[in-house]
Amino acid sequence: MELIKKAGYEYIEILQYWKGGNSWEMAQHLKNITPKETLNIVKESGLKISTLHDSGGVIEDGKESVIAKTTFEYLKYGASDIPCIVFHVPHKKTSDKSWPDTYRSVAGNDLKAIKNKIICIENMPSFEGFAALSSEPYDLLNFAVENDIFVNIDTTHYA
Repeated sequence: MELIKKAGYEYIEILQYWKGGNSWEMAQHLKNITPKETLNIVKESGLKISTLHDSGGVIEDGKESVIAKTTFEYLKYGASDIPCIVFHVPHKKTSDKSWPDTYRSVAGNDLKAIKNKIICIENMPSFEGFAALSSEPYDLLNFAVENDIFVNIDTTHYA
């Protein structure tokens, strides 16, 4: 945090920790650190939060919401400090080509349930074996318009 501040930055994005199966982890530096502890560290540093990045976007069997449980924990302890939440496009490991159509309204309703925050859906590339809600830019834009949310273009996802 000190290096970020010394570099002249005022705002940061918090990317939540998430373990993706057995092969990889996202935001490993936050493993075993609770959302409440993370928010305290940021506050003590003097930096501000620009966005909270929801963990993942992978819809697993039995998962009810596109929103991670930890996102609600971040909001419980830092709602006034988090102006924007970014979500990956929901995607699921399935060969069911109709899954995106059936899940589209569920995801939209979930995202609309978060009040008083800027909500962004982020582009995601297609992954082999996964069905994605909106992999194509036009579909992503339509989903955003349908649900009165914004689009966040992560250029690293095109690498």
